[in-house]
Amino acid sequence: RHGWQYFRRVSLLPEGHLLVIFEGHGMMRLDAASNVVWASELAAHHDMVVVGESIFVLSRRGSVIDRLNTERPILEDFITELALPTGAIKREVSLIEAFERSEVPRDHWLSRKQGDLFHTNSLDRLDGRLVGVNPEFAEGRFLISLRSLHTLAVVDLEDTRVVWARRGQWKRQHDAEVLDNGHVLVFDNLGLSDDRSRVLELDPATWDSAWSYGNPLHEAFFTRFCGAQQRLVGSNTLITESAAGRAFEVTSDGTVVWEWFSPHRAGPNLEYVATLPELQRIAANTDLSWATAPE
Repeated sequence: RHGWQYFRRVSLLPEGHLLVIFEGHGMMRLDAASNVVWASELAAHHDMVVVGESIFVLSRRGSVIDRLNTERPILEDFITELALPTGAIKREVSLIEAFERSEVPRDHWLSRKQGDLFHTNSLDRLDGRLVGVNPEFAEGRFLISLRSLHTLAVVDLEDTRVVWARRGQWKRQHDAEVLDNGHVLVFDNLGLSDDRSRVLELDPATWDSAWSYGNPLHEAFFTRFCGAQQRLVGSNTLITESAAGRAFEVTSDGTVVWEWFSPHRAGPNLEYVATLPELQRIAANTDLSWATAPE
């Protein structure tokens, strides 16, 4: 189908199946031989989380919402729950309605009244480890990143309500996630400057930086859009510098262990670089027997 051109996000399931998001167009489940198990035309985008037999995914829909703007269409973001086996939609929660039901001031989240209000770009299910720091970070709620608002927020899907929201030292950020140590890791695209990016590890008790990569000049890297990170076993961090088509791993002291550049180039002088949305490390104990099974 036209527009289903590249994977924006991929999730590897235990049996070797892949869940893939075609940015803004749909998603599929593929088996280990790349056969389509099911496909959905849900306008999925950016991120998803698998919980038991459910997939929670960001989706969007454009429409005129009279109570917000009677003349201009708005791109409305949702958290949608799908059945993992079939891809059937179980429920969807509008983030506009979740903000309307919250105590977050309207001028915080409705700073613009047309087009892409939020550009929600990451989704992380909370496991309850942060309730001692903030009771709003209860198990089962979702931490989201809203790029257009430079905001991190927590959504309760049962109450369909935003229960917490915060701006900080980050700007146009991506990929917010809670680490095993209780800190929050964020890809900060523009908070440092207009041509420098960084990865921030934040202490949610103070929202000060506990660790960062990208501040000193010798650590300089940059992507205005996309960008991702993954904290690895042993404290190293895998960073995807999307616009440069580059991924690299750094130690806690900032040493680059290895780096990889996408070979996909275009243009007369190969000056155009294919965007690399994300590189993921597969855990060493992952069962890959499905990949080597005889035909």
